Amino acid sequence: MGHQYSTEDKVNLFADYLESSFQENPKPYDDDFIEHMEAKVENFMHRNARRHTAPLTSPQEMMDIILNSPNKKAPGKDGIKNIALKSLPLNAITSTPRKFSSRSL
Repeated sequence: MGHQYSTEDKVNLFADYLESSFQENPKPYDDDFIEHMEAKVENFMHRNARRHTAPLTSPQEMMDIILNSPNKKAPGKDGIKNIALKSLPLNAITSTPRKFSSRSL
């Protein structure tokens, strides 16, 4: 049988781990280097921002795609079979495009 630790031992071990993991970097830091890296990240994000997005799929288009998909076709990367998609209630299908449109891309 393995070691048995009390709740207090576990809490203290976890606290020690967190304390050692989340410590401020020792001084002196290089503020110029930090600013340089922040500028590089900001430039990268600006250059790679999505400026144009494709139009969203309408609920009717979603229903047409699902209903016209063959039942026996292999599932996609998500592992969901077409027969399962066809079993979804109507409100689940019609609310899906709204979920994506409310997310910031």
